[in-house]
Amino acid sequence: SNSSDLEAFDEEITYYDSDPYMPVFDISKVPVDTMKSVTTILSQKTTDRKIAQAVPLNISKNVTFLVNTNSKQVQSWPNLKCDNMGVWYESRGAKSFHCRDSDRGILKISQDEYGYNKTYKVFRHYFDNKSSPDLKKIMIRVQDHKQQSLPLVMVQYIFKNEEHVVTVKPHGNSKNDRPFVRTQETTKSYMKQESQFAGPKATVQKAMEHVGGINNITSTSQLPRDRRQVINFRQKHRLSSKPSDELVEAMDIAKDEEKADPSTAFVRSVHQSEGEFQIFIGNDRQHHDIAINCTNPANFCILGIDGTFNIGAY
Repeated sequence: SNSSDLEAFDEEITYYDSDPYMPVFDISKVPVDTMKSVTTILSQKTTDRKIAQAVPLNISKNVTFLVNTNSKQVQSWPNLKCDNMGVWYESRGAKSFHCRDSDRGILKISQDEYGYNKTYKVFRHYFDNKSSPDLKKIMIRVQDHKQQSLPLVMVQYIFKNEEHVVTVKPHGNSKNDRPFVRTQETTKSYMKQESQFAGPKATVQKAMEHVGGINNITSTSQLPRDRRQVINFRQKHRLSSKPSDELVEAMDIAKDEEKADPSTAFVRSVHQSEGEFQIFIGNDRQHHDIAINCTNPANFCILGIDGTFNIGAY
């Protein structure tokens, strides 16, 4: 082992941070080779001892994992993006096509040859970390000829300079200093479905119960962020379903935000008068700023209003 975070339980396997679910596949700064990774992914079983069964979290070393995305702790390959290390930007990606030959092993083929039995599409993703620009992540995953993702995914973390603990920054749109935690895709999918039938508070509660409660999670990324996240899902669903009555849609948005948290509500009132559709918007902080900056007779400014602002999909 080259770190206190890595502990050898036996002569063959090293575990990251002493976690039995996180056997280390390799320790190196050299980027993983695509052909070797594909060969490994197609030859290994999900129960092999060097297969990680959980999402890598808070990585501070140059390390590679081969992760079983069908495990209970992972469930889906997109959840590998939720490693408690803040925002990742996908800087670039590459696709390649391969086949398995009984005599010659894994071979590279053209895209036109993909689609037959024992042919595979390989995705190589490159990510840059916002909180620590010297940290890169490479992810290699494979789809079969039916475009079904195979369970094993290669994930590598590489520090350009010295290895170190990453201090996670807030999200770019955040108004507080809390480190950004990306919500797992499986949790978001559950909330999107439940939010069509339940309010924001009930949806958040059900999502927490769905993952087994706060005492049974392995990462805060498994939990809903807040009720605002549910409201956003509901609004996006309404817009995508193209409702026929925009007035009803806007009134529903106002009701959802009022129930969730009146102090942060943005759509405050909706009504129709003499054929005109009118919406009063703005949160408490914005109204407070207007009162301070626009109503002092000795020092004031003019507030401009865009009367063509559209709250709905029209």
